[in-house]
Amino acid sequence: MVFASLEFLMVFLPAFLLAYAASPAAWRNVILLIGSWLFYGWLSPLFLSLHIVLTIVAWVGGLLVDRARQGSAGRVRLLVALIVFNTAVLCWYKYANIVAGSWNQLITYYGAMPLEWQRVALPAGLSFIVLQAISYLVDVHRHTVPVERSFINYATYISMFGHSIAGPIIRYDWVRRELVQRHFNRLNFALGARRFMIGMSMKVLVADTLSPLVDVAFHLPDPSLADAWIGCLAYSLQLFFDFAGYSAMAIGLGLMLGFHFPENFNRPYLASSIQDFWRRWHLSLSSWLRDYLYIALGGNRHGVWNTYRNLFLTMAIAGLWHGGDSWNYLLWGAAHGVALCV
Repeated sequence: MVFASLEFLMVFLPAFLLAYAASPAAWRNVILLIGSWLFYGWLSPLFLSLHIVLTIVAWVGGLLVDRARQGSAGRVRLLVALIVFNTAVLCWYKYANIVAGSWNQLITYYGAMPLEWQRVALPAGLSFIVLQAISYLVDVHRHTVPVERSFINYATYISMFGHSIAGPIIRYDWVRRELVQRHFNRLNFALGARRFMIGMSMKVLVADTLSPLVDVAFHLPDPSLADAWIGCLAYSLQLFFDFAGYSAMAIGLGLMLGFHFPENFNRPYLASSIQDFWRRWHLSLSSWLRDYLYIALGGNRHGVWNTYRNLFLTMAIAGLWHGGDSWNYLLWGAAHGVALCV
């Protein structure tokens, strides 16, 4: 079930909004949590089970990290173990298929029998849920945010269905006050509904319209130069309007419910340089990579070559995060990393 589907627009969303509006303020987190879990469970009960397990692990992990003595080796080991666990889950579901497929191609080339492999389905929202969990745990460790002792509040934060499909990546500090008290009123609802419809138009009228053209261009057996350029241009526009459209819908849904999510795109194709592009493209991801990966690797400390290495690794991982069905995303990120270093 995606935002542009009839079952979401005609069944799930109206029923959820009615329940949310009719409930007292003290119960709205519970309604939002139940609605979000129903959203994930609609796709697959197995996906919902995984989501709940990840939520419990991160919530309990945050409590344990907060309880551990500041600066102790045990606190650091616990944080690392939680990050490794979340990362391993994401890597399995997102990259196991491409790794297995590449391995089978390699051993088949040398005459060996390929491995029997049953494709692993990627749970909806997993890429965003894992990054949010990691940012929360690191922020608790750094004392950037207070630990969330209410499971309902934490589960509501990590589970909100609005931004789980394509972002923005929401940090706990951005919404922790609104998890306790937010303004659910006609003005926010109207502004949010307007933003949701703009995002829907970007997705359905532009991105989905370009999709058949992209498919034709990318499957031509012998494309001409014009065909290749048209395909690349159409795909670039499709990617932006699909991604930005979903983000706009998420921002609109959040505002309808009383949450204020940050903007995620700022006309990236008008950027004047690669550096400027990443200040405009998927802003929540760019800032996440800077604060939780680039700086953790060393940032711009310890000399220029270490800075280039950290920048290249960060961008390569950023590219790989964008898609797990092709190594092209890794190459795209690596190319951006090289360009940023030049």
